[in-house]
Amino acid sequence: MYETVFAILFIVLMGVSVGLVVSGLIGLSTAKAGKVSKPCPRYVFYNRSDNGKISVDGRPVDVSKMVHLAVCGNSMKDYDIFDGQEIYAMPISTDADKRIIQDHPVLIFRITNAKIFDSQYKLRKFVDYGNLGYSDAQWDDVFEKNAQRIKLRREDFVRKCLIKADKLKRLQVGDEVALSETFDEDANAYDYSLHPVDTIFATVEYAV
Repeated sequence: MYETVFAILFIVLMGVSVGLVVSGLIGLSTAKAGKVSKPCPRYVFYNRSDNGKISVDGRPVDVSKMVHLAVCGNSMKDYDIFDGQEIYAMPISTDADKRIIQDHPVLIFRITNAKIFDSQYKLRKFVDYGNLGYSDAQWDDVFEKNAQRIKLRREDFVRKCLIKADKLKRLQVGDEVALSETFDEDANAYDYSLHPVDTIFATVEYAV
């Protein structure tokens, strides 16, 4: 049963790919800049070619080795990434590299339970690393370390991290997590989430 369904889907996707080449359209995967629960099509289509180069501040940049996605939502607007834009991101391929991210880039995470026709990726601002076994005192230390970045009161932040860590523990995803920020457009407030480190996919380099 499942083999038949996947075979049909494979044939359909192959047909779409051939059709896009013939028609001159390009299909881009999408990334959710907002709540994962909000629907966003897995692909969007543009009537133009993709030559692997973009112009940044008037200079050509080779992005042929980067992931090219379309943005759904405005949760990253503080970082000049807006709904409808296209982003180019550098894949992070090794587990070791996923654990030594420097600074605070906008990251692309894989959505682990995404529906087949919904977006498979989400955008989040990286804040720091953490551990599902952290106590309230340890999350307090994370807050102290990142106090200039975190836009919640200390007690609200710590409580949120403990709740989200408890949810992830039930999924048995491993203890190491990435802490991220997003802007909840519906609530008009900043939110913070924990993600298994192995769901980190890429670092956003350009938004156009």
